[in-house]
Amino acid sequence: MTPQDIPTATFDAPTKAQFHKKLVDIKHNLRLLLTLNTKEIKVLFQADQEFSQFFDKTLAVAQQHPNILPEFFDQDKFKQDHQLFKELSAVVSQLSQNTATLQSNLSLVRGDTLAGALEIYTAVKAHRHHVPGLNAVADELARFFKKVRSKSAMREAFNKPSK
Repeated sequence: MTPQDIPTATFDAPTKAQFHKKLVDIKHNLRLLLTLNTKEIKVLFQADQEFSQFFDKTLAVAQQHPNILPEFFDQDKFKQDHQLFKELSAVVSQLSQNTATLQSNLSLVRGDTLAGALEIYTAVKAHRHHVPGLNAVADELARFFKKVRSKSAMREAFNKPSK
């Protein structure tokens, strides 16, 4: 599928509001969510989804042989942490899939928008000397095609008002 071939879609205001409300609801309902900075994360034990089977097996061993565990080991807390790990893993998995889908859609729309913008830019360049005000607009738009483009330069070019 190439840009310009994708179906036209909209993200209407009610759908957008409902979408954002659900995201806020998710964050609110998961009060346990913490925001850790990089330094705080580095000191934590790092265990990704690959440890899931290890966690399952150790929980089973702890339940079958509680007498082998030290007295200070809180088996109930471990069981609770294990369950939360499984539940949050499922949520993160679904969010990751949704994020990937959104990123794909954004890429398609970005490409389609760029194709349309380039058509407009071509028309501006063709008519810049015949339509008052287009010469300045053409110069402003041309800034995006300089050989050296930094993100800040692009932001600056888009944020400058037209003459």
